[in-house]
Amino acid sequence: GRVDLAMAAVDVIDALAPQARDKGVGFDPVLPPRGAAVVEGDRDQIIQVIQNLIDNAIKYTPRDGVVRVEIFPGLTVDSAAAARDPAAARMSLLTPDHAAGERYATLRVSDRGPGLAREHLPRLTERFYRVEGQKSGDRSGTGLGLAIVKHIMNRHRGGLTVESVQGEGATFGVYLPMAKVVAEKGLVA
Repeated sequence: GRVDLAMAAVDVIDALAPQARDKGVGFDPVLPPRGAAVVEGDRDQIIQVIQNLIDNAIKYTPRDGVVRVEIFPGLTVDSAAAARDPAAARMSLLTPDHAAGERYATLRVSDRGPGLAREHLPRLTERFYRVEGQKSGDRSGTGLGLAIVKHIMNRHRGGLTVESVQGEGATFGVYLPMAKVVAEKGLVA
């Protein structure tokens, strides 16, 4: 099927707004217009990816903090996977096979939490893996969220990246092939 990534993100933000509000966390969405970031895939699974990423960002963002959700359509695979912060520890957790000229839509979710040390990045998508020192209190979880994200992105021929600066937060990015009809109509940048 085809999924408008921006509309899916809006649905997830709306669904998680009460949880964010209870924790004192806001959202800063930077989204393209409707129809500009249409990707190929299963809507329910893409919603699950967005939900897992935003839910993690809410958990790790301190009270009065903001979770930033950005979507960029029409990117090459290199641009979709490119680093944003040269000072950050960065890793590609999943790199797709791609066809020449294929365009991607990227979703990036950023928190302003404790961040992650470089040595933890390679293991983030392992099932049940939790970073030491971040397992207690209101940050409980199973350690399955990012493993599920990686599995779904692999099934959708997408990619997954992480960037983090300790003490400043983390950004998780996913990128998916854009729907061919959208790309052919020139609706991508």
